[in-house]
Amino acid sequence: MIAATTVLLGHALPPADSPDMHAALAALPLPFLRGWLRRSVCQRTDTSQPEDLALPLERAWADTLGWPTPSPFPWAALAARARQDLPATQTAQAWAFITLCHWQVGNGQFTLLDSGPLRVEESDALLQVMRPYFEEDGITLYPHRPGQWLACSPLFDDLPSASLTRVLGLPIEPWLLGAQLPALTPAIRTLRRLQNEMQMLLYQHPINETRGTPVNSIWIEGCGRLGGVTPPPHEPRPPVEVLDDLREPWLLRDAQRWAQAWTRLDADILPALLTPPGARVVWCGQRQARWWTHQPPPTLERLRRWFRSPTPAEVLACDV
Repeated sequence: MIAATTVLLGHALPPADSPDMHAALAALPLPFLRGWLRRSVCQRTDTSQPEDLALPLERAWADTLGWPTPSPFPWAALAARARQDLPATQTAQAWAFITLCHWQVGNGQFTLLDSGPLRVEESDALLQVMRPYFEEDGITLYPHRPGQWLACSPLFDDLPSASLTRVLGLPIEPWLLGAQLPALTPAIRTLRRLQNEMQMLLYQHPINETRGTPVNSIWIEGCGRLGGVTPPPHEPRPPVEVLDDLREPWLLRDAQRWAQAWTRLDADILPALLTPPGARVVWCGQRQARWWTHQPPPTLERLRRWFRSPTPAEVLACDV
């Protein structure tokens, strides 16, 4: 019997500072979701703390992989393990993602921003310029996607790191590697120095001459290795779909586009994934992950729902 799918839906809970998004969600018909909620139950709600390095979406994904919390979530090692062009002896090592980004200066502090898309040729050109600096510190880089590379080195072993998505729009200082540790380790000092070198290298790079948002720094994320405190994922791995269609309008607080994305999900994507009995969805926001399962509610609850079923706006109320 094939296990039912777990759908992880990011940016599904409207932010507390956007009444327009709350109103837009309440006004949406969302016929599939309304019917699905009537025949489903809430399993649990997981609430994270403001200082947690991982978003609820990341923690929920780690839960489906059997990874303990809290621990470093080695997303880069997982991506390396899926590659067919890397030797098995290397995929067992420690990895990280090196992601290009923009550090914005204002009011005496840096804020992390997405620098926007890069063309493949732009990303490859930057990789060739930056690779020698990494190799001097024993770090091997591999292309992953435009603007992001896989990096292999013992420096990344058992190293807590916050994802770029976690830190977007926030002051950088509390989220730098080692910021939550009592003292910086030699590995963290090396990586911070390398980060500073990349800032100097990128500052006047020709790639930024025609860009609205300059690429002026890197973010080191997804650090760690599979094994030890973070075991390899369960095998066979249960089917998991990670959807983040709502991310961009959520970050921009664009209520109209966020509502349009919800409408597409309800009509075209969620029905196929959530209709089978036992299918799960995890509604993820900035502070909470709410786990719901497609199964008959208890008898008393079924009786209550004859008169009034939960609405999407109620189930997806903003984070605490």
